[in-house]
Amino acid sequence: MEQQFSILMTTQGRQRALTAAMNITRGTALAPMEYEQQLLNQFVSGELTIDDVLTLLEAQERTRMPTALPPSN
Repeated sequence: MEQQFSILMTTQGRQRALTAAMNITRGTALAPMEYEQQLLNQFVSGELTIDDVLTLLEAQERTRMPTALPPSN
């Protein structure tokens, strides 16, 4: 089986990928908010996988969405 290398396998590689993404989104509506930045920092350090980050962001989004529309007047 051929061994594959991913930039996301090392802390340095994850930091480089994150820095590139941050440079693209800086000053836009896509720039991460504080909680998102915390998750990204944990991803870079290897505490979370990218799948973990996505799962946590999706869970946060579900809690922010209203479950029902407010009554109309």
